[in-house]
Amino acid sequence: MSPLDRLRHDGVLTLTDLAADIAGEPVRGTWWSHPAGKAIYAAGEALDASDEALATKLVEGRVTWVHRALWPFLARIVGDPGWRAATIATLDPAARALLAQIEATGEVRSPPKKARDALERRLLCDAESVHEGRHVMVLRPWRSTEARLGAPADCSLDEALRRVREACGGRACLD
Repeated sequence: MSPLDRLRHDGVLTLTDLAADIAGEPVRGTWWSHPAGKAIYAAGEALDASDEALATKLVEGRVTWVHRALWPFLARIVGDPGWRAATIATLDPAARALLAQIEATGEVRSPPKKARDALERRLLCDAESVHEGRHVMVLRPWRSTEARLGAPADCSLDEALRRVREACGGRACLD
């Protein structure tokens, strides 16, 4: 099964799972040094280029591609004021300051790693790696990705959370 077919079937696909699928075995340590590293990289790039996949850190804080069938539920969650407020309350001051900067300016390039990781793991912003002679992380408010995510699902927050968590297969997500 191709990575895109697996994503279509499962709804989410982590980089760890992608690497194991391509390598034919769980990859210990960094996948970059694995003999299948170039193939793993190419498969990840193909998912990034697909209009069916959105990369975020949904499952266990790891790079996770989310299939477009789940985007309305993801949009419902990340746009919920109560969910956002409760999630923001868990941030340290540096991460809160970074989020405020992202919201005020529309994007932040190359933010401090610790604060960036806190925002990415809690799905408080959209993060993208862009190549500008080197890889640069760009953080944007989710509102700037509405055209890509589409309209939020017309359901309760609990239903949206259930649908996304179900696709994560019992692994930690949105916690």
